[in-house]
Amino acid sequence: MRKYLTLTHALLKNVSLFSDGKSNKIKMIGLYGLIALCFLPTLFLFYIMFDTSIQALSILHLESTVLYLGFFIISILIFLFSIFLIPSIFYFSKDLDTLLVLPLPPQTILAGKFTTCILYEYAFTIIVSIPLLSAYVSNLHPGIFFYLMALVVLLLLPIYPLVLSSILTMLMMRFVPFFKNRDRFNIIGGFFVIVLAMAFSYFMNSPMMMDEQSNLFTTILTDPDSLVLKLGTWLFPAISFASHALSNTNILHLLVFIAISILSFLIFLLLGKFLYFKGAIGFSETTSTRKRFTSSEMEKLNKQQGKTFAYTKKELKLLFRTPVYFINCISPVILFPILYIIFYFSSSSQISLSILQQLDMSFIKPYLPVIGIGIGFLFSNINCISSTSISREGQNVAFMKYIPVSLKEQIQGKVNSGILISFLTALCSILPLFFIFPLHAMDMLIVIVCSLPSLLFGNYLGILLDMAHPKLVWEQEAAAVKQNFTAMIPMFGGMLILAPLGFLFYYLPNTFLLPVSIIILLALCAGTIVFYIKMDKIANHFFKKL
Repeated sequence: MRKYLTLTHALLKNVSLFSDGKSNKIKMIGLYGLIALCFLPTLFLFYIMFDTSIQALSILHLESTVLYLGFFIISILIFLFSIFLIPSIFYFSKDLDTLLVLPLPPQTILAGKFTTCILYEYAFTIIVSIPLLSAYVSNLHPGIFFYLMALVVLLLLPIYPLVLSSILTMLMMRFVPFFKNRDRFNIIGGFFVIVLAMAFSYFMNSPMMMDEQSNLFTTILTDPDSLVLKLGTWLFPAISFASHALSNTNILHLLVFIAISILSFLIFLLLGKFLYFKGAIGFSETTSTRKRFTSSEMEKLNKQQGKTFAYTKKELKLLFRTPVYFINCISPVILFPILYIIFYFSSSSQISLSILQQLDMSFIKPYLPVIGIGIGFLFSNINCISSTSISREGQNVAFMKYIPVSLKEQIQGKVNSGILISFLTALCSILPLFFIFPLHAMDMLIVIVCSLPSLLFGNYLGILLDMAHPKLVWEQEAAAVKQNFTAMIPMFGGMLILAPLGFLFYYLPNTFLLPVSIIILLALCAGTIVFYIKMDKIANHFFKKL
C-alpha cells in the first residue's frame, strides 16, 4: 500500500492539471473555471432532458430507468474515451522505462496509473450526473440517505467501464503486436474518432433521424426490450444495481454495486500481473527503417541549402511524421472540404445545388476584401502550428540556443510551416464555394489575395505569443497542442475577430468599404514587416528567459 500511495502521488504530480511548469496555478485554475462555464449550456440541456423524462415516467414509477440511462451514458462515455486514454498512460508515457526497472510489481504500477486515469474520467461523470441528480432531486425530493448513496455511486461508477477498457487494452497490447507501435496506434485511433464523429453528425442530421428524435428517447425508456437497455445490462451490469439502489434507497443493491466494482478492479489487477509487463517491455515509441544511400543521393544531401528552408522542411517533416501533430495540425486541410460535403448533403433544408447557382451574388462583391481578411484571421491559427511551435520543442528547447542556426532563421522556419499549412487549409475551404455559389474566378482571387496579409500577421502573432509563454513541461505531445492555453488565444481570437469585422462592415456605406479594407490590409502588412525585421531581437529577448 505504501508503494502504491507513493507512486500515485508521483504520477499525479506529473499530470500537472493546474500548471504547465511556468504558469501561476491560480491562472490555470481560472482557465479551467472558464472552460467549466462553457459547459453550462450542455449541463442545462441534459437537465431539461432528464427533468422531462422523470416527470413523464414518475406516473409509471419508472424513475429508476432515468437514473439507469444516465449511468449508462456516463459508462459508455468513459469506456469509449478511455480506449484512447489508457494506452497513452499505461504504455506510451515517458515514465514507463523508469517504472519498469524499479522493484515494483505490475499490480502496483497498474493501480497507480489506473488512479491517474480515473481522475480524468470523473469529468464525464460530473457533466452527466449533476443535471441527472439535480432533476431527480427537484422532482422527487429524496431523503438524506439518497445523497450519501449517490456520493458512493458517483465515486465508484467510473471503475467498471475503466476496467473493461483497461483489460481490452492489455490484451490488445500483449497479443496484437500491430498496435504496439505508438505512431500507428495514434494515427488509426485519431482517424477512427474523426470518422466516428462525422458519421454521428451525418446520422443525427439525416431527415429520417430528425423526424424520429422526438419519440426516440421515450421509446428507449419505456420499452423493456429496448436495445439500449439490453446493451447497458450486458456491458455494465453494475449500473442496474446502482439505479435501483438510489431510486429505492436499497442498501442491498448498493452493496452489490460496490462488490461488482471492487471485484472488477481486483480481476483487472490479477490479469495485469500476467499481461502488463509482457506487453509493456520492449515498447518502441517510433519506428525507423534502414535505408541505403547511393553516391548521388549523398551528394544531394551534402548540397548546401538555405538554413531557413532546411528548418522549414524539418518542421514540416515533424508535423507529418508525429501522429498527434498530424491529426491536430495537418488534418484540417483534408477535413474542411469533407465537412463542406457532409454539411451540404445532410442539411435538413435540402437546398439543391442548381438553386444556389441561380442566386444573384453581385451584392457580395464590395465585401470580398473583408471576407478575405476574415478568412485569413480564421485559418491563421486554427491549426495551432505557429502558436505551438516553441511549445512543441518541450524540454529540448535549449537545443535551439546552441545549434549553428540563428534564432531568427529558426523562428522564420517555424512560421513558414504554419503559413504554408494555413494557406492550404484556407484554399481548400475557399475553392468549394466556387462550385457551390455563382462566383467568378476573379472574385475567388480577390478573396485569396486579401486573406494573405491577415494570414501572415496571424501566424507571426501566434508564434510571438508562444515565445512569450510556451508550454514546455509535458509528458505527451498532445499536451503541447491540446492543453496549451497560449494556443487557444490566437485560435479563438481569430474566430472572435470575425464579429467586430462583420459588425463594422455591415454598417459602413458601400463607398467606404474599399478604402477601409485597404487601410486594414496595409496595417496588417506593416505589422508583419515590423515583426519580421525585429524578429531576431524579439526572439533573443524571450529566449533569455527560457
